[in-house]
Amino acid sequence: MSIQSIVPATVLLAVVTGIGGAYQLSPSVVPNGSFEEGMTGWKSSMQDPAQAGLGMSIDETHHRDGSRSAQLSLPKHGGVTLTSERFPVEGGRDYLCVLYTRSEGFSRTGSYDGVNAQYLIDWFDAEGKNMGRVGSGFSYAARPNWEGEIRVVSAPASAASAGFTFPVSAQEGKLPSVFWIDAVSLRPWELDAKQGGKSWTFSISDGYFSQSTFRRVADDTTPSGFAVIANPRFINKKDYMAGGIYFRGFPPGAYRALYKLKIGEKPEGKLVVSLDINPQMGGNINASIILSDQFEKPRVYQDIPLRFVVGPNAGYVDFRVFWQGEVTTWVDTVTIVEEEVFGENEIQALFE
Repeated sequence: MSIQSIVPATVLLAVVTGIGGAYQLSPSVVPNGSFEEGMTGWKSSMQDPAQAGLGMSIDETHHRDGSRSAQLSLPKHGGVTLTSERFPVEGGRDYLCVLYTRSEGFSRTGSYDGVNAQYLIDWFDAEGKNMGRVGSGFSYAARPNWEGEIRVVSAPASAASAGFTFPVSAQEGKLPSVFWIDAVSLRPWELDAKQGGKSWTFSISDGYFSQSTFRRVADDTTPSGFAVIANPRFINKKDYMAGGIYFRGFPPGAYRALYKLKIGEKPEGKLVVSLDINPQMGGNINASIILSDQFEKPRVYQDIPLRFVVGPNAGYVDFRVFWQGEVTTWVDTVTIVEEEVFGENEIQALFE
């Protein structure tokens, strides 16, 4: 989700710290996220390094935080990718991701016109194996003023490190374009659900699933007496076994989604499902890959949490479960728990 840069980073920190009077932001785990130390902790690569003007540089004229930013230039066509060094993270922890960008060129119409930019966060285990990726694309239209992205991301349980990647590319004959990045941060997010907060529960067997692929079955361990099942013995494709909720009732704030799932067996290290939370506007706001190791027991329902932040212009929000085709899985409900509703000061600082 986009947030315009109208307040300094220090004010943003103070406002978020004051949410509910109970939350303190931890330091960012991203080294040199504001590029004050130049390219320390970062590296760049190019598709056509011989092309004049194509590349990445440190800009001391345009900056959102401090006195420097990273500038990626595409005068004709090709691609530039900025990649951070891997930094330690704690598996299973939620993080608040905030970063700022601005751009020139890109599109004559505001729609896709051959120039594209996005950010990605890759998670790695202790052996360096990639355990998943989250991210989002940026506006196709030029954004001459600094704008931010804010989202809660959940590190996989086996994650030991992470890294940012910012790929920018342009097709031949498109507008010369420049993309700036600054104030990249990833901070542990530990806000607890407040007492007496609202909650909403959706029974997936009521029709919130791909009915051409999966079945509604009787299940006497659920309150409704039903669940949705995915069994690899009978289904040979991956698909959404939950989705289409499209709920519009969230005021801006921080929330926790609880996906009630169980598995039929507990093999080691098998992909079970991927979870994601998608608003109508602003792109994916959290996602997580769930492995069989994350379940305590087979054939017992377990709440799998996924946290997220909703802005004032998100529109509807959908909660999806994508079955990976390897492990027999049941889904009962998705429950959303209110952690904190943002006041006017928080909304202005974070989203306007």
